[in-house]
Amino acid sequence: MTVSTSPPAVRAWRDYDARALETPGMFLGEVPLSGPTDALVDRLWDLGARRVELPGRVDLADPGDPEGTVRALGLVRDLTAQAVYTQWRLRLPASAPDWVPFCHLQPPAVLEGVPDAGAVLARWRETHYLGKCQWRRGPGFFQLRDRRWGDLRRFTLTDDAYLAAVETLVPGARADDVPTPVLAAFEAEKLAWRVGDRVAWLPYATRRWAQSAMLI
Repeated sequence: MTVSTSPPAVRAWRDYDARALETPGMFLGEVPLSGPTDALVDRLWDLGARRVELPGRVDLADPGDPEGTVRALGLVRDLTAQAVYTQWRLRLPASAPDWVPFCHLQPPAVLEGVPDAGAVLARWRETHYLGKCQWRRGPGFFQLRDRRWGDLRRFTLTDDAYLAAVETLVPGARADDVPTPVLAAFEAEKLAWRVGDRVAWLPYATRRWAQSAMLI
């Protein structure tokens, strides 16, 4: 059983390209995991990090530390939103080996728990692009745009209970911190993912536009 899903630090480099990693001055060292994941990503970006490696693995099959697992998944989410190349390992549960809910995230370096993982991971890499499942804040609403399933699914949230639930879920939350009907609606659309008694919010907040915002 792997329990190191929320590592004490990540390793960071100034360049995406693995061929450049040994260049003097390229390695930024180990950056401790502290504070909210979005603030950590801002700190890494300001340091010049363009490639980040998480030790351990995000284990959704046997999460010995649900809170740490949700935090690690949130970090991958926020690094993806910032277009930081992220090296991570993911293990999916055999009872639900569906990778599509996670396909908007930077593809993992290693994928476990799915049949024919090599082919699945190759497909993930071929079809991945920035902005595949994201949300943004508007005046009095949140809008989500989800293209993980091939078509565009757009959700505009205006109800106070749903707006509050997103705010609660983004940093990771206990399942009982969110009203049951609201959480059920998010889980049905694979926008939230339960890990033990915790819940991860899967869409990332819009940080960078891969193309004109009007097209997205």
